[in-house]
Amino acid sequence: LLETPLPHAIQVILEEGPNVPTLQALVPIFRRVLEAKPLLIEGKLTDDELAWLLEVLPPAGLAITARRQSW
Repeated sequence: LLETPLPHAIQVILEEGPNVPTLQALVPIFRRVLEAKPLLIEGKLTDDELAWLLEVLPPAGLAITARRQSW
């Protein structure tokens, strides 16, 4: 997906549960995506998690929709 013209961006929905990767594990993947395309991240995030993501990820092409509660 990163090497093709379409899609123009990648959207990731953060899930909750025992078998999902941590944010720390996802950050290298998020960085790789941002090198090629815009990235939209959506999910339940604490204020600290949101601040951390904004600190460790480049801002160009990044959009985060942080919810306080699960669906």
